[in-house]
Amino acid sequence: MMISPHTNFVNLREITLDERSIKKICVLLSFLGLAIIYIMEISTTIASTQISEITNDNIGEYVKACGIVDKKYVTEKGHIFFNLKENSSIKVVIFKNNNNPTPPEKIENNKPLCVEGTVKLYKGELEIICDRLLTDSRE
Repeated sequence: MMISPHTNFVNLREITLDERSIKKICVLLSFLGLAIIYIMEISTTIASTQISEITNDNIGEYVKACGIVDKKYVTEKGHIFFNLKENSSIKVVIFKNNNNPTPPEKIENNKPLCVEGTVKLYKGELEIICDRLLTDSRE
């Protein structure tokens, strides 16, 4: 008696799924993907960078910096500019259209604040384009 080596394989052409089963699989995989993204988000932390350590080498990098708010200015269009001071200072820009939930009134001069954003060079000066405002947690 000769056994075919192909008998242990499943013929994928014979497997059929109805529309309801496919929808269930898609919903399950969607929730699994969202759960993975959520876990990655809460487990990923950005180490705080000293303002004095931010140089031209950091241009384009995403950083977290903490300091004291100084010289806050809100434009007519709603963009917010301020300096973030530690031992040195750096300009921080928050554009109105970035959907940041923190209103400009919550950003106060002489108050501690942490920001996350991308380091850019504008007119020869370094600045952080803020994506996220945080409380003063210098972790």
